[in-house]
Amino acid sequence: MITVQLTRRPEFDGNTDDVETFDRMMTFFYRQDYGTSDGPDDTLPVHAKVYAIAEKHGVANLKELAKQYYIASLVRYWRVSDMARAIMVVNKSVPAQIDGLKQITAFTVAKHLARLIENNDIVGVLAANPDFSIRVTRAMNSMGVLPKLCADHNNVLPCLQCGHVACHQCYEED
Repeated sequence: MITVQLTRRPEFDGNTDDVETFDRMMTFFYRQDYGTSDGPDDTLPVHAKVYAIAEKHGVANLKELAKQYYIASLVRYWRVSDMARAIMVVNKSVPAQIDGLKQITAFTVAKHLARLIENNDIVGVLAANPDFSIRVTRAMNSMGVLPKLCADHNNVLPCLQCGHVACHQCYEED
């Protein structure tokens, strides 16, 4: 038998709670899972919403399960169409002090940015969420994806023909 860990009694709030997501939380209380009979729905927004509602209502083990499903979906099942919605849910529904899903999502976007940036929904979400865009940029920097600035001149210039990045002042001096 698994015990559900609650920090407070969940009560439906029609102004902020999504009915389907609240129902998933109630299902979790009885089945220790919140998906269909075949398993969880493998869409990022579903798991992000469940994570957010579990955080809001203080259901620690549901929050952890939703995080595990979210990560599994990022690794195995993510689709470009889901990513924009997931970014929106994570940034609007998950409190600022809870970095878990935001950081995981930022690293995934950074890793797949070349593919994602062609999608107008992704571009719109990144433009509308500057804090998240900064997270993605920091993730790219930590992954070594961003070009390094010239130590002498503090600037870079990509070649329009080959894409190689070089300092334009050093380039002109050669």
